Amino acid sequence: MEDSKVIKIKTNALIQLIDAFSGEILEESRVHNIVVNVGLDEVAHLIAGISSPVAFGYMALGTSATSPSAGQTALGTEVKRSSVTATDAGVGILTYDKTFTFNSGESYTITEYGLFNDVSSGEMLNRLTDGGHAVDVNNNLRVIITITVSNSLFFIRGVLIWHIKF
Repeated sequence: MEDSKVIKIKTNALIQLIDAFSGEILEESRVHNIVVNVGLDEVAHLIAGISSPVAFGYMALGTSATSPSAGQTALGTEVKRSSVTATDAGVGILTYDKTFTFNSGESYTITEYGLFNDVSSGEMLNRLTDGGHAVDVNNNLRVIITITVSNSLFFIRGVLIWHIKF
């Protein structure tokens, strides 16, 4: 029997459609999402400092409803990407909070979201999809992605969980 520590990376998101003029929240969804393989690889490179790793500082939106899978390397149909700064939200917790605005003539149903380490390409950390939010010049879209890195002892919704690998 082998005793080992396990590091787990969990990502969750809160998406809010906001009236651009009143600031009222019109729709809200909470989504669990996956860290994709290239994202896991880049995190490992960041930890070890190999292969010139780059931190994840860009959030992207898209319109594809294809379900997330570990092998994906990009959003299905990306329409917007912007820089975002991570905030330290506690031990092992980072929060990325970005409000996207849309210009006259821009009209999308945003269904996919992800974090990247480059302004136009780069490695994708995570991908999530939801039922979609219709955006245009009258609506802003706020996306809050929370990343939690934990070891073999962690809490989920107030329940103590032990992860033991045999």
